Amino acid sequence: MLLGSLGLIISVPIWYTIISSEEFSPDVFLNPSLLFWLIFGFVVFLFGYYNTDVE
Repeated sequence: MLLGSLGLIISVPIWYTIISSEEFSPDVFLNPSLLFWLIFGFVVFLFGYYNTDVE
């Protein structure tokens, strides 16, 4: 549950910032560090979710 919450906390503000940004463009997704944090947050969220679901 903690890992799922952590992943959600990491990924949601990043997505919100991207979507609400007036300078939104596909180039944003080419940023390696941003892409890393998006993927990392999503994977951690899924891992935490399934971990909680199994218990």
